[in-house]
Amino acid sequence: MDADDLEDVLHDILMAAYRRLGSFDASRLLRVALGLSDEEEVPGGEPVPFSAVLPYVSKLRARRAWDPVYRWLYGFTWRQLTHYRQRAFRRREIPAGLQSSAIFAGVDQRPRLEQRVEATERAEVIDLLLASLVPQRRVMLVMHDMLDIPVVEIARELQINENTAQNRLRLAREDFRAAVKRLAPEQRSALRLGERPFATEAAARRRPAPPRRE
Repeated sequence: MDADDLEDVLHDILMAAYRRLGSFDASRLLRVALGLSDEEEVPGGEPVPFSAVLPYVSKLRARRAWDPVYRWLYGFTWRQLTHYRQRAFRRREIPAGLQSSAIFAGVDQRPRLEQRVEATERAEVIDLLLASLVPQRRVMLVMHDMLDIPVVEIARELQINENTAQNRLRLAREDFRAAVKRLAPEQRSALRLGERPFATEAAARRRPAPPRRE
């Protein structure tokens, strides 16, 4: 995924999260902020809008307290990634410089029905495989192998040791390959040779981590 595509995906993720923020139940965050147990009722009852938690954000220092937000955002992120190339305006894109080529003259650039079905099946299988992974490892796998974010940058964002991040990535790849082997034959066939994500480490060197913005 090049820089322009990555920027487009991140924009789509942020917009989707913004539009659906009102649907996020922040009751667990509020319980942590107020020091309540899971059994205790939160003031005002549930569901709790995110705006109700804003005055207590400074008290949510433990990363575990933010797990509900991470899982919620992960759902948006994965959905946007898997459907990015299937959107109508993306399917009709023509590489720059080839618009006037005779190859594309009068040719319908939309994928055939069977191609769309295959893409949907692959996305469903990959969803299933990723769901089987430990969340901490899954995050590393998606951020590094799909979004092409350097390990050092991921470790910095997640506030973990770089060696820990490398270990999680290694284990995630091992778990993913093991999960592929457990698939039914018809599911495995959906992942055609050469299209299996995360199957092996990329041979190319990753780009260096960008400087952290202040």
